[in-house]
Amino acid sequence: NLISCVEHSIAEGKIRGLGGKDAYLLSELLGRAMLIFSETPPPHGTHSRGRVQQLSSTNSDNTAPVSPYEACLGVMGMLRRLNLDILSSHYACTIRAACHEARWEEASYVFLNQINGNDGGGMGDDI
Repeated sequence: NLISCVEHSIAEGKIRGLGGKDAYLLSELLGRAMLIFSETPPPHGTHSRGRVQQLSSTNSDNTAPVSPYEACLGVMGMLRRLNLDILSSHYACTIRAACHEARWEEASYVFLNQINGNDGGGMGDDI
């Protein structure tokens, strides 16, 4: 997937996370990916129950479908690891994706972290 390819390119040094034009473009790319994730309905067969998902289907490669909310959390984690700014639009996309999946508690937690300036630091493995 896109996020895995970006992480791999950063690890190989093909994309620099900090400094220059790469940081700006990378932040823009990841922000747009989050926008797409937040507008994507949850995968068919995914029923959200808080942090635990019941999966009744798999992808063609026998992997479980990825939740758009989990994808947004992954992007926020990548932004944090690369020391890039996490913008209000990133939070908005993550909250929207959680709401699409009826993950109300997670959506409220992300919102509270944004307004408290916590930057999601207390979310443990999620971000």
